Amino acid sequence: MPWGWCCVTLPTLATDWSQFIPSVLATLIGVLVGVPVVLAVERHRDEKARRGEETEVLRAAEEAVAANLALCAQLTTICNQVPAGNYDTPTFSMEVEMLDALLPRLAQLSRDLPLIRELNNFRYQLHHLDRKLDDWVWVRRTRTVGTLPLIVQGAASVLGTVHVLEQSGKQTLPPLFTARLRALRK
Repeated sequence: MPWGWCCVTLPTLATDWSQFIPSVLATLIGVLVGVPVVLAVERHRDEKARRGEETEVLRAAEEAVAANLALCAQLTTICNQVPAGNYDTPTFSMEVEMLDALLPRLAQLSRDLPLIRELNNFRYQLHHLDRKLDDWVWVRRTRTVGTLPLIVQGAASVLGTVHVLEQSGKQTLPPLFTARLRALRK
């Protein structure tokens, strides 16, 4: 049937509806099946990327702990020489920067709260040890009467903190690192 001033013929309504219903059903089925599948695939990909990043951060934190434990071994040697009269001052500080940078990101990525707490405690003790080493250098430079007992006392204090760090870094943290890395490989 012609419509208006031109010779356009409109299809009848029966033809439109016969194609409309199957198209709507196909679209609904595609949305109801496709969207959850795409979301599941995206969630899986994001979780895999998060696990990979957490693994890298954990390995870097493990290396930072090992590097600081090596410095603790040097401090132990220096501190044990103080009672024998060797009052040399350590000329290095602890490597806290890496853990300072890694720990906030690890707290965002990881669900392992005991590991994060122990790593934060290790980091705190490193900062505490750094302050003790700074104090030791300051006492050594003052060279006043009564300096030697302060140096001996400072070395004993440093040695106490080193023992706390060694316990954490050699006994507590390694099983936590191993367990978390094993859980991330699954």
